[in-house]
Amino acid sequence: MGRFHHSGQKSTSDVLSETFENLSLADRYLTQLENLFDFLCRQYERHLENVRRNFASVDAELRVWLDKCRVGPKRRSYFEAVCEVQSFDEQAFARYAAEIRKWATYYTSRSSIFEALNAFEESLNEKAALVVQSRDPARLANRACILLKEEIKRRCLEKEIASKREILKEKGNSATQQVKTSDPGYLMDMGRLTFTVEDH
Repeated sequence: MGRFHHSGQKSTSDVLSETFENLSLADRYLTQLENLFDFLCRQYERHLENVRRNFASVDAELRVWLDKCRVGPKRRSYFEAVCEVQSFDEQAFARYAAEIRKWATYYTSRSSIFEALNAFEESLNEKAALVVQSRDPARLANRACILLKEEIKRRCLEKEIASKREILKEKGNSATQQVKTSDPGYLMDMGRLTFTVEDH
């Protein structure tokens, strides 16, 4: 009885520093509890790390579709990434899955308009790069020849842009009509050449 009382006065660090064979039954039990607690803590940390990785994966997938659909910041703010550990649950996963399905469907059902828009912007960017290039003072040495080539390329790009603009307008009008009848919350903003989602 005296030994049990004496062992009960030991600190946890004293108990854990002794060999298992030298401990009393109560001390052994305490050691086992400490080991079990440490094991469960490690298991829980591994579980949280796996959950964080899974959430990072689905969040990255969602952002890919939001980028493809050219969703603006206002609409994105309606669905913020889950950051707090307390929110890592099945309901959060379900919300992500539903949001991913929604935007994947939205993109695939309107892929032609997005492709036309991407092609149009590519030509605009190419023309802008040509303008910047033509202003480079280091190119003055052979300027006559360079200017002729750039002028030819610029005219070709302008024709290409005009053609793509008409294609984009046609597809945009069709998509806008489809949007109005199927989902009035979404709007094609042709003036800014971005596919945005208007607040509603």
